[in-house]
This record gives sequence, structure tokens and C-alpha cells, in this order.
Amino acid sequence: MKRILLLLWLCALPACAQEHIDKLLLLMQKRLALAPTVAQVKWNNHLPIDDPVREEQILEKAPEAQRAFLRAQFEASKTIQQQCRQNWVSQHTSTFPTAPSLAEIRVQLDQVTGDMLQALEAARPELEQPELLQKALGKYPESDAWNRALEPLR
Repeated sequence: MKRILLLLWLCALPACAQEHIDKLLLLMQKRLALAPTVAQVKWNNHLPIDDPVREEQILEKAPEAQRAFLRAQFEASKTIQQQCRQNWVSQHTSTFPTAPSLAEIRVQLDQVTGDMLQALEAARPELEQPELLQKALGKYPESDAWNRALEPLR
């Protein structure tokens, strides 16, 4: 009986591992999907894309092992924000009346970032198996921002 349970448990490991990685990647995508809205908020308020003070506040709260990952997420988001801003400048875009406030978008970012960091910790053992990450990545289209976000995982 113990052998059967052990065999079932071992067979379930790849599925569980894949679930942790899939959850992490989904949350990373969710955070990147907020980048255009963040760009709108900054555009409306004439704020720069770079916000090193805010980034440092977030990094100070994070364990050292998560900081490179967070920096990569910040850079990926800024890549998208810069693309948005370039488009808006060339199109002479005015403000975005439906954009949330800076405080509202930060609440959303903080929530998804916290969830993402928890998912990162849950996925760490599986991330040491590169084939699991590669398998999961097949579901996502490549982009410059996405590749930046993934750098610390590879």
C-alpha cells in the first residue's frame, strides 16, 4: 500500500510543479497587463515612467532572494509603458478620462505583486527544473517585455 501511495505521489509531482509555474507565469502576465493602465495614469499626471523611489520602497520590503526578480518585473513594465508613451506622443494623445488614480492603480499593482512573490516562492523548487519552465512558456507569446520579466527565472 505504501508503495502505491508513493508511486501516485511521485506521478503527481510534475502536475503540481507545472501548476506552481503556471500560476507564477499567469501572475507575471497579469502584472504586465496593468502596465498600459499605469502608463495612462502617469501620462495623465505628467509623471515620468521611472519611479526609483517607489521601486526602492517595494524592494526594501522584499527578501534579498526576490529582488532581482522584482527588478526584472519593473523593467518589463517600464518597457511596455515606454512603448505606450511613444505611441501617444506620435498620435498627439490627450488625457485618458477613464484611467484610475495613482493610488487606485498602486493598490492593484501591490496586490498582484504580493501574489506573484508568493507564487515565486511556491515555484522555486520546480524552477530548478528548466524543462518545466520551458514547457509552461510555450503558452505565452514572446515580447521584449516578457523576455525581460523572465530573465531571472532562466
